[in-house]
Amino acid sequence: GYEILSELGRVLEVVEPQQISEESEEVQRSRAKQAALQEQEDQMLLRTYSEVGELESAMERKLTQLDRETEIIRSNLEKNELALTASREQAANYQFGGRPIPKSLLKNMDEQIHERLGGTQMLVVREQEHQGTKDRYLGYLDRFKELKGLKKSPITPEKTPSLPPTTDPASAP
Repeated sequence: GYEILSELGRVLEVVEPQQISEESEEVQRSRAKQAALQEQEDQMLLRTYSEVGELESAMERKLTQLDRETEIIRSNLEKNELALTASREQAANYQFGGRPIPKSLLKNMDEQIHERLGGTQMLVVREQEHQGTKDRYLGYLDRFKELKGLKKSPITPEKTPSLPPTTDPASAP
């Protein structure tokens, strides 16, 4: 707190000290929790990897695995699409012949459509997982380099002196 004084030095008003709000306590708890999580992640990185190359290899293995899974899903979707096309042609032949489409064929087509939707959703999930994994490992790489002293901290970037612009002798007047 503080006091507001007149020109003669008399106390005109007393301002009470402000209480620490619950929000800033919440912010402090959140920061402490984030710091603890960062410390856990740092320890995991230092225990698991001894050099940058190991971490890069782990990232490549994981991304390659996800790429394979994505390719399998795409391949399954292509096979499903071919089967669905064949089923539709078969159904069209029944209709052109004036015969009703068998319930087993309709059921099969419904299952193929359902599989296509599920495969498409799984493909989206795998692609998101790939991007998330890539981003996470790139973050791990940056942090690992920082912990090993291979990279300056973003808080204290290294300053480089600015050089005067150079003039190409061939283009000088």
